[in-house]
Amino acid sequence: MDAKQLFGYKMDDEELAEWTSLKKQIYEDCEKADIPESFMRSHVDTTVSEKSFEHSAGYCRYVGFYYVYSERGNAEKLYSGDEAGMRFFLLKDIFRSFGMKCECENRKKLSGEWESYQKDMFTLKPPLVKCTRAVSKTVKNKNYIYGVKYDSRKFWFEYTINSIDKILGTEYSSQVIEEYTKFMNRWFDDEHWAFDRESGKFIETSQSKEKN
Repeated sequence: MDAKQLFGYKMDDEELAEWTSLKKQIYEDCEKADIPESFMRSHVDTTVSEKSFEHSAGYCRYVGFYYVYSERGNAEKLYSGDEAGMRFFLLKDIFRSFGMKCECENRKKLSGEWESYQKDMFTLKPPLVKCTRAVSKTVKNKNYIYGVKYDSRKFWFEYTINSIDKILGTEYSSQVIEEYTKFMNRWFDDEHWAFDRESGKFIETSQSKEKN
């Protein structure tokens, strides 16, 4: 079945039972991850709904669990497959969205901490640091704990990784780490960021410059 067919697919009772069971699991996962109920219910009910204006998700005996996004009549199948894969797909989307929400609400504080001067930037002694760097680097007359400008993605990337690790384990969090590390390093000539599992954060590993 193609994306357009799945977008308008009507589940029968047996298929709906499969989908309802997975939704229950997603709700339980979100509670374990300390997602506030107000956010969890509103976001999950939208993201994990059988059908909405922008997407359709559910279970079809011919393709398994599916998630289809549609905009202006153009449907795109983002996922189809087994229950484990769908659970991962949905939780990653939920955790990412909640992490982005938290970062937006706390951006002034987070960016201020990033830009504030600290006498010793290696207080946490991140184990993956491979080079000796200055305590801070002046960028447009600001002192940064990090050697690069504030990157809002760092917070919600870390939140998503740690939440996936808590609920699904290292097999799945490793996939997210690999994906997000590539995103963090996209604008650098050399590998600049690496995820440190011990601290649960991305740390700088080089003096590579950001590309213009």
